[in-house]
Amino acid sequence: MAGLLLVGAAGCSDDGGGDQSAFCDELEALSEQVEDGDVASENGLEDLVDRANALIEVAGSDEEDAVQAIGEELAEADPDDAADTAEFIQDELADIAEDVCDIDEDEFAIFEVETTTTTEVQDPSTSADAPTTAGGGGGGIGEREGPEVNARQEVPANLEQDGNFPALAQACFDGDPTACDELFLTTPVGSVAEEYGRSCGGRVVEGAANQCATLITGPVAVPAEVTDTANANGCFAGDMVACDDQFNAATPGTIDQLYGGLCGGRVQNTTAFCIDIFGPQALV
Repeated sequence: MAGLLLVGAAGCSDDGGGDQSAFCDELEALSEQVEDGDVASENGLEDLVDRANALIEVAGSDEEDAVQAIGEELAEADPDDAADTAEFIQDELADIAEDVCDIDEDEFAIFEVETTTTTEVQDPSTSADAPTTAGGGGGGIGEREGPEVNARQEVPANLEQDGNFPALAQACFDGDPTACDELFLTTPVGSVAEEYGRSCGGRVVEGAANQCATLITGPVAVPAEVTDTANANGCFAGDMVACDDQFNAATPGTIDQLYGGLCGGRVQNTTAFCIDIFGPQALV
């Protein structure tokens, strides 16, 4: 982390008035850094401490205490607490930004928290009317837990070419989770083929050994609450473009978004589009 904030305003005039134009420029730059997400990374926080140092050098006597508090907060901040850090900056400096620099306090240092499908939407599995699975089993939407299932990877070019490896690997790539598990179980330990099976065709980074058929299942029946029934029915039938279209068109936080985002319930944790996980048509 960069050094703590300077004590005193080195750049201030003798009357303690500071350099208002420079102060406002630095304050606007700090706001932009927060908006760009600097509060959510170690390097970004270091840059923000440097910005706070620059601010106090040009701050007037009325602003020194607030800027000093910001610098001390940033020096101890944790990237995992980015939203709290941004809120502290807003509480200390938003009024000053508007009164001194004519920067709208409602637009000052706004940090947008990034979310994914599985954290944005309500989990309908807590409802008495939670949908049940059709096809591959595995529980209703939201009932299963485990590592993320994301975009599939091409079959490795150096996959061993003996036995049934190529056929199983291709079936695994195409989206047959049982083929992935069989590939893992029947190939030499430490081989490229075993790793491809373990990762469910490159879809799971870690923790999926012999669990692909649990992490990737048949679809969940279309919930009665869904409004975009055309895309939902297509998604249920295996059309991954329909799943993605439903997700993209849905209002955030709705059952439509959840159903499309989780590929009709075929996966329960993902940040990828369905067509990247399964291809145009799901096998399960």
